[in-house]
Amino acid sequence: MKELRRLVFAAAAVAASAAVLIPACSTEPPRPDAGVDAGPVDAGADAGPIADAGADAGADAGVDAGLDAGADAGVDGGVDAGACNPGLKACDGGCISSASCCFSAECLQGRTCQAGACVLQACGAGVNGCTTFTDLSAPAADRTITFGFIGGSFVFSPKCISVKQGQSVTFTGGDFSVHPLLQTCGPVEAIAHTTSGTTASFTLNTTGDYGYLCEVHHTLGMSGAIRVVP
Repeated sequence: MKELRRLVFAAAAVAASAAVLIPACSTEPPRPDAGVDAGPVDAGADAGPIADAGADAGADAGVDAGLDAGADAGVDGGVDAGACNPGLKACDGGCISSASCCFSAECLQGRTCQAGACVLQACGAGVNGCTTFTDLSAPAADRTITFGFIGGSFVFSPKCISVKQGQSVTFTGGDFSVHPLLQTCGPVEAIAHTTSGTTASFTLNTTGDYGYLCEVHHTLGMSGAIRVVP
């Protein structure tokens, strides 16, 4: 009997020791680790300013792009047409009196824009392939140039002629609506830009070479020149 009680007390002592060494189970959920959560929380907090900065940068870029585009358009367009008084042309440099152009691209072929006017350029050597000229300066000479589709080609015939100062030359035989006539070089504007009718005459009072062409078919060789001599 004494031995039984000794064994019971020994068992109780072992149980008590185990209770001290092994913590009791808890139903309380584990506390989140502050270090682990801090990252996402901080990242979220930081994301706001970063996102805002990105948005601001994008907005600024958009505004800047818009302003730049508007500024460029204003510069390229020059002065608004409405800002100029009647009779003045709006150009990048301001309002120009009696201007017919702002840029050379607005002028007909062979001309450049100078001080608001399209100025015809002088002819170079061998204009439109003319190095020799048929002399039609005699008083009784027929100074007629026939133009159109002749003999299977688009031509002015004769192509290269010379006349005396003060004489007239007549273009005939074709249709200017099909073969618009344009002077492309010379000492002065003497051959009018002609886009209708079938016959046109021009008096040449200034010496020098005059180049002309058909605006539609000049790449097919439909061009010519007149040399005016004293």
